[in-house]
Amino acid sequence: MNPVAIDIKDILVEAGAGVFAAKNGWSIHVDNEPDGDNVPDTVVSIWNTISSEGKVIGVNNPTFDSYFQVRVRGLDYLKAYEKVRECRTALDRKTNFRKGDMFYAGISTQDGEPLPLPQDKKGRFIFVQNFKAVRQ
Repeated sequence: MNPVAIDIKDILVEAGAGVFAAKNGWSIHVDNEPDGDNVPDTVVSIWNTISSEGKVIGVNNPTFDSYFQVRVRGLDYLKAYEKVRECRTALDRKTNFRKGDMFYAGISTQDGEPLPLPQDKKGRFIFVQNFKAVRQ
């Protein structure tokens, strides 16, 4: 069973939100937000947050509530906001699908609009969106 952030990375890459570990453009990362001279300012990072223990529903049918956060960083406020909204659109209310060895009953946002965080030390804008995935 993959951590949920691995599957979410694959979904966002398939949706065209970015490229995994790209050297330019929107770069997607898991549990990491790279920074440095040779790293793009435009980064989407997916963070595993918490997961519950499996709950048995029916005979031998455990479900897992997995929580994750999508964090977007960019130099342009509106482009960063649009990117986090694009990620939200690709994920929110996505139901009844398989990714790897997991069946996803659904993905939903855990708060309203994406939340802005303070700019980082390089003046880049950051937005976050929290999600819950129900997996079997």
